[in-house]
Amino acid sequence: IQLVIRHAAQRCAPPAAAAAFSTDATVPGVGDQPQSNKQPPAPPPPPPPPVGLCCESGCVDCVWVQYAAALLGHQAAAVTAGTSASSVSSSSRLPPDLAAQLKAGVMARVAKEVTDPAIRSFIEMEISTILKRRLD
Repeated sequence: IQLVIRHAAQRCAPPAAAAAFSTDATVPGVGDQPQSNKQPPAPPPPPPPPVGLCCESGCVDCVWVQYAAALLGHQAAAVTAGTSASSVSSSSRLPPDLAAQLKAGVMARVAKEVTDPAIRSFIEMEISTILKRRLD
């Protein structure tokens, strides 16, 4: 049986090709550089809610406030990616300058999506409340 298997392997792969795939062969560019401590790429920001999902009444479970809060969390994680995991937790305090930066980034993104100024100001008020809790 071993002869049959060896013979079949020799037919499928000529000796020159078999040497190229031996365990001693090295592939240029693979494994010749030291592994760096690169972090995996950041996840993409959350998608905005579908058009027409918002009732535009400023309800408690507003989809735009949920979207803005998700954006806030995403941006906070991106900004604090180089720091310890404890500083990213939702219960940790944010520095005031970081909170202002996060709010500006979220509101700029929301302004592109929300056309109604009343809903935008409602979202801004809710984001301010969320950030105020994180500052206290």
